[in-house]
Amino acid sequence: MKLLKATIAPLVGSLVLNLVHEMARKRLSRAPEINKIGEEAIAKTYKKMGKQPPSGEKRYAMAMAGDLVANTAYYRMITGSSQRETWARGLLFGLVAGVGALTATKPLGLDDTPVNRTTQTKVLTVLYYTLGGLVTAAAYLALNKDVRDKA
Repeated sequence: MKLLKATIAPLVGSLVLNLVHEMARKRLSRAPEINKIGEEAIAKTYKKMGKQPPSGEKRYAMAMAGDLVANTAYYRMITGSSQRETWARGLLFGLVAGVGALTATKPLGLDDTPVNRTTQTKVLTVLYYTLGGLVTAAAYLALNKDVRDKA
């Protein structure tokens, strides 16, 4: 039960991040396409193993599932011992994740165009991850009265 409770808040933050990303991706021409980075990573991994990578919807679904799991694991570090610490960690971890999405692709051998093609794309990338961090903090505080009561 403790593991479930500790996972709900970061899962909510990750779901919001992915929902905002997907809604914007379908409506804005300069929106980040974070999913393409995940899909590329999956294809390269399969090829290195000498296997044919999945295509289309299957690769997309794998990328989204991997993104959800990775972001949930990352956002689990947001929990703090007070409201102030939790909000600060939500903001900081969100910003770091957004900047990481902009800067980690090239060193990993992945195309950074989906997140770096315009200034608007870069700003939205950082904004999405920051929003996910703040939603995680809010959900954590909503679920943990003992932390809510501390300043």
